[in-house]
Amino acid sequence: MMLFKMVGAIYTAIFAVLALVIAVITHSGIVQLVAPKARAAQKQVLLGRVTRIGTSILSDLSRLEAQIRAITQAVPLLDTDGIDKVLPGLVDQYGGQKIFSGVMLLMPDKRTLRLSKHSSFFHRASDDQKVVVSTFWNSAAAPKHREQSRHRAGQNAAEVKFA
Repeated sequence: MMLFKMVGAIYTAIFAVLALVIAVITHSGIVQLVAPKARAAQKQVLLGRVTRIGTSILSDLSRLEAQIRAITQAVPLLDTDGIDKVLPGLVDQYGGQKIFSGVMLLMPDKRTLRLSKHSSFFHRASDDQKVVVSTFWNSAAAPKHREQSRHRAGQNAAEVKFA
């Protein structure tokens, strides 16, 4: 009976050692063979996603630049009625929401004599995102745009850039 207990203990010890050896070999195989391939595959997937996002951003920026160029080049060539007719279409040129508004804020008496506020301002409506006219900047309640900090900053930037 003692012999049977010794043989059982030996078999148990051999099984435990074999299980440990198999676990070490499996772990080493995973670390050396599987993990590098998995990391490389994950890296390729991530690089692919980043590339697609980058391409999408560059495409959007190119369209945005073209849209802004179209607005800034076309509007000065138009008369006052033409601005009000063409500007909404230029703002909604690609049908996207990346350009929220388009505006022609002119200096007093430049668009209409003896009229200090005669601007065209179109923006996207919050409900259906269609381009609509905003008359706020021509109202008495609106602050004078040329006295606001963003207008002065734009004038200063233009002066520095083109001086």
